[in-house]
Amino acid sequence: MKDVSQCLLSIIDEFEKYHSQIVSLEDANQSYDKNVKTLKSSRNQLIQSKQDNAIALKTKEDELNRLLLEHKKLQARYKYSKVVIEELRDENAHMNADVLSLKDDNEKHTARIQRMKQDLVVSKNNEVKDPQNIVHLFSKVENLKTKLQLSQQELSRLSEVQEENLQLKLRYEQMVQEKLNNSSHLRKLHEQYIKMQKEKNNAYEKMKHLEFEFKDLSERYKSVSHDKELLKKKTEDLILEKYNKMYETKHIFGIDMDTVRGQNNYIDIDSLIENIDASKPPVPIKALA
Repeated sequence: MKDVSQCLLSIIDEFEKYHSQIVSLEDANQSYDKNVKTLKSSRNQLIQSKQDNAIALKTKEDELNRLLLEHKKLQARYKYSKVVIEELRDENAHMNADVLSLKDDNEKHTARIQRMKQDLVVSKNNEVKDPQNIVHLFSKVENLKTKLQLSQQELSRLSEVQEENLQLKLRYEQMVQEKLNNSSHLRKLHEQYIKMQKEKNNAYEKMKHLEFEFKDLSERYKSVSHDKELLKKKTEDLILEKYNKMYETKHIFGIDMDTVRGQNNYIDIDSLIENIDASKPPVPIKALA
C-alpha cells in the first residue's frame, strides 16, 4: 500500500512538473509575442522615418538642382556681362580720347575765334574798306561757332555714355557679389545634402539590422512554438498514459476511481488509500511506472 502511495505521489509530482513547464512555456510565449509586437512597431516607425527622410532628401535634391541651374545661369550672365564691360571699357577709352581731341579742337577753335575777333576789331579800327574781307571773317566766325556747338553736343553725349558705363560697372559689381553669395549658399546646401545622405545611409543600415533581428526573432519564435507544441503533445501523451495506468489500478484493486476524485477532478490520495482492498495483492511499482 505504501508502494501504491509513493507511485501515486510520483505521478502527481510529474503532473505538477509538466504543468509548471507548460505555464513557463506560456509565459515565454507571451514574452515572445510582446517582443514581436515591439519589434514590429519599431520596424514600422523606422520605415516611416526612412520614408520621411527620403522625402526630405528629395526636396533638398530638388532645391540643390534648382540652385545649380540658377548658378549656371548666373555664371553665363557673369561671362556675358564681363564681355560687355570689356567692350564698354574699350569704347570708353576711345570716347575719352575723342573727348580730349574735341576739347583740344574746341580750345583751338576758341583761340581762332578770339584771334578773328581781334583781327575784326583791328580791321575796324584801321577802317578797312574791303567789305568782302569783313563778310569772309564773319562767315568763318559763324562756322567756328557751329563747330563749337557740335563739339559741345558731342561732349554732352559722351558724358551720358560715361554715366551709362558707370551704371554698368555698378551692375557688374552687384552681379559679382550675387555670385559670391550664391556660391556660399550653394556650398552650405551641398554640405547639408552630404549630411542628409549620411543620415539616410545610417537609417538604411539600422533598418537592415532591425530586419535581421526581426527575422532571427521570428525564427526563434517559430522554434519555441514548435517546441511548445512538442512538449504539449508529450505532456498530453504522458497524462493519458498515467491516467490509463491509474484506471488500471481501479480494476486491480477493485476501486471505483470516481468515488475518490476530489475538487477539479483530481485524485484524492487519502480517499484512494482508504478504499484500497487490503485483501487483494498490491500492484508492483513497475506496473505503474
